[in-house]
Amino acid sequence: ASTVEELQPMQGSKYLQSDSSAALRETLRGGDNKMITGTPCQIASVRKFLRLRNREDDFLLVDLFCHGVPSQLLWQKYREMNAAVFENADRVIFRDKSFGWHGSLAVSAFKSRQKIYSSRFADGDLFYRFYLGNSVLSLPCYTCPFRLAHSAADIRLGDMWGKKYTADESGVSAILTFTERGKQAVESLKHIVHHPESICDATAGQMSRDLKVRPARRKILNAHGGRMSVKKIYGFYIVPHRL
Repeated sequence: ASTVEELQPMQGSKYLQSDSSAALRETLRGGDNKMITGTPCQIASVRKFLRLRNREDDFLLVDLFCHGVPSQLLWQKYREMNAAVFENADRVIFRDKSFGWHGSLAVSAFKSRQKIYSSRFADGDLFYRFYLGNSVLSLPCYTCPFRLAHSAADIRLGDMWGKKYTADESGVSAILTFTERGKQAVESLKHIVHHPESICDATAGQMSRDLKVRPARRKILNAHGGRMSVKKIYGFYIVPHRL
């Protein structure tokens, strides 16, 4: 993106696998003074690539607090379950703040700015049940080395979870800077209000420990790639083991 309009589709949480290879090739072929964003593991790889080519100073690298990357098979099954809706949708968001910042775990679909579908984690949405239940994450996500304040980026972005802002429903962002380049970039943003916080407060509520791999993870992934519906997969593999 080189304009605000081109940037807008990138905004918002997207709990899906991404294929950023084409975008990265185009970005790296160009000149300097560009920003690259991605998951922590993506940005760590980009950092290594730039360092080998002595081009680190040409780019601002930004990652995010990450829960993990779910299998694309989950999204395909979820779309099949709601085919009539998603075939007509022109936009999908994964954090619908119309329910408030703290209650924004909702998949919502829109057509011509009209909301035509919404399903919340609090109401048992199956996409979030699988994703936040850590059933179908990419295998490296379970032992990710880039949690909390461990990052190869210049800047890390995320939500300011924790007890300090529990009464705020509009949303508060956490911004961590790891390099002088990142610090200067944040300080240059004159249109935002800065409130210095401790690293403990900034990382409260974020992933901090290795995750336990479900014994049936491979079977669950295979089932998502087969004919079984997402409802049946959840009922067969997840519900019997919840107690």
